[in-house]
This record gives sequence, structure tokens and C-alpha cells, in this order.
Amino acid sequence: AVAPNIKLNVENNIDFGNIKLGTTKEQIITVTNNGTIDYNITNITGTTEVYTLKEDLKYPILVKSGQSVSFTLVFKGNQRGSYTTDITIQTDVNISRTINVTGKVIAPVLKVVETALDFGQTKLNTTSVKTVTIKNEGDDTLNITNVSWIGNQFSVDPYPTTVSAGGTATITVKYTPTQIGQTTGKLTIKTNAGETSIDLSGTGKGGIASITPSQIDFGTIPTNVEKIVSVKLTNTGNDILKVYGITTDKSIFTVRYSGEAPNNTAPIEIAPGGTYTFNISITATTEGAQTGTLTISTDTGTTTTTIYAVAVTPQIKLSATSIDFGDINVNQEKSKQVTITNTSTIDLTITAIDKLDSPFSLTTNLTLPYTLKAGSSLTLTVKFNPTTAGVYSSSLNLVFSETSTVTIPL
Repeated sequence: AVAPNIKLNVENNIDFGNIKLGTTKEQIITVTNNGTIDYNITNITGTTEVYTLKEDLKYPILVKSGQSVSFTLVFKGNQRGSYTTDITIQTDVNISRTINVTGKVIAPVLKVVETALDFGQTKLNTTSVKTVTIKNEGDDTLNITNVSWIGNQFSVDPYPTTVSAGGTATITVKYTPTQIGQTTGKLTIKTNAGETSIDLSGTGKGGIASITPSQIDFGTIPTNVEKIVSVKLTNTGNDILKVYGITTDKSIFTVRYSGEAPNNTAPIEIAPGGTYTFNISITATTEGAQTGTLTISTDTGTTTTTIYAVAVTPQIKLSATSIDFGDINVNQEKSKQVTITNTSTIDLTITAIDKLDSPFSLTTNLTLPYTLKAGSSLTLTVKFNPTTAGVYSSSLNLVFSETSTVTIPL
């Protein structure tokens, strides 16, 4: 009598356990013929897209008495999930063996709770904070490989790099507006389970200090004479601007407020679109370029601008330092002239001419104030017309706004 026999090295089941998505696991199956006759394996059934045979088998496969043949069952982690099948080895001697095969493909599953972050209205140069919640709804570790964002007014704190299966983690996003109006951006999170993007938005709110003129230029000024420039501060923002201080870095420049000086407890408040006007004065004691910086401190930061002036000393040249009419007869008249030349590089202004004592008089018809331009001259005529005998004296006093009074004795 003869008897066929099929013996397997794996008994009746194979459990591949858990494998990661995208990986494979193999199991060698050995068929041993312990019987007294040869037989052929005619087919192996039960393979699937997940469970495949590694070898390209050609049937029938002869298994001689006392010998073995092997093949490899491959478990492919193509898609997350649990998989089972029955692998059946069929022969030509009416004997078959069935192996129950099980396995599970595990993978992280990324879920982001928030689809967008809107920070709303945030005051300039302050920070609003929101969080993004990341859930791993899978059964393997979620690796956060990179977090990037578009929008330089947004930032991200250091973030976790792993999320365990079934766990959650948060990413902290900050919005620090530096300009008014709406800002948009995008947050991108890359993981080993794919990537997702979240829209970011926020609106910067606050006052903005705008200075007119943008640069404070006194031009060319005379030494030792105070000059004043008016400066307008405009709030071009969308909220009240609080001004805590207006200062200069040089003592020759002085800020003159139209009221009390602002401070931390009593700032100047300027509504959106509103203005505040103040003055800056300079009294230069030396010639040459004078520069400085004007700083305006507000609740949304500081604004600076440059101050510039060139100081020169006024120079006046007289054709005569005094006028002597000599002797003339009573009831006669005599006229003499004096020429005043502005040898400076700046215009000079005659604001007044003191009235002469009788019998002297100024016959030149001059409209005051009179601008004596740089490099130009003015000729004045003085008349002496005595009606009684005697010795007379007076002085021709020219009052300038840029320099001291010029006096010409008569």
C-alpha cells in the first residue's frame, strides 16, 4: 500500500502582525512529502493584491517522496487596514492544505482641526496667538517633518516633531502686525502622512505717525538768531495715535508744543486722519552745518526724521560809518548818501528805521520790511536842513531781523 503526505512548516495559519505602510514582509512556506509516492502541486490559490507569491511558479510542481519544495508569501503594505485570506495548496493526489493568513498595515492619519486662522484686529507691534490642533487618527507614529509659512508678519513657535497613534499635538502661530490693514498668509504642515495648508489672516490696527515736512530743513540761517519751523504730525492709521514724546538729540534744537508736552500719563491723542502741529526752533551760535534727529514716540513705535540747517554770520558793509554834513547856512539844505551792502550768503531783512532827529530827515522812500538780498546794496539819502544856528547830531538806525541794529552817526 502507498500513501501520499503533505507536511507544512507553518501549520495552518500565518500571522504577519503589523507592518508599516509602504513596507513588505515575507514568509517562506515549505511543503515536505513524507509519503511513499511522488505527487504534483497543481495550483496555489488565495493570493490577492496584498498577499502575493514572490516566485513565478510554473505548475505542476513535482514533489518527490522524501523531498521538499518552498515558495515565499509576500505581505505588501500598500494601503492601511487589516487583511486576511486563505492560501490553499492543491495537488494531483486529491489532498490539499489551507493556510489562514492575517496581517495589518498600520499608518498615521493626519487630521488638522482648523482649516483657517483669523487673528482679527491686532494692535500694531503687539502679538496675537492662536494654535493649530493636529490629530493622528491612525495607528502608527505621525512624524511632522516641516512647518513653513508665507507672510512675514506671522511666525511659528518650535513645534513637536512626532504625534503618537491616536494622540494630538498643537502648533502655536503668532501674528505681529507692523502695518495697518489686512494681511494674509499660509501655513503648510508636512508629515509622513501627507501635507496640509491653513489660510492665515489678520488686520493690523493702530495709529501711524506721518511727519510733514518729511525732512525738517531750516535752510541757511543767521547765527545767534532764533528760527522756527512748523511741523505737522498726521495720523494716517486706522486707530487713535497716542504720542508720548517729541524730542531732539541736539540742544540747539528746541521743540515748542501747542499746549502741554506729552508724556506717559498724558499723551497727545490724534484721531485717524487728524493732525497735531508743533514748532521746532534753532539758535545756532556757530557757523556751519547743524544736523539733528527728531524722534516721535507713540504707542505703535517711534518715527524719526532728520533736522538740517546751515548757519552763517550776517555781514554788512557800509560805504561810510558816519555822515558829517559840515557847516551850512541856516535855511539851506544838504544831502548825503550812504550805501549798505549785504556781503552775506543769506538775505537780510530791514524791519525798521528809527525816525531821525530834526533837522535830519531820510528822503529815500523805502517800504518796510525791506529784503536786502545776498550780494545786493541799498543806497539811502539823508538830508540836513537847519532852521536855526547850532550844532546838531543824530543817528541813522537800521533794524535787521537777522543781526544787530546798524547805527550810522550823523
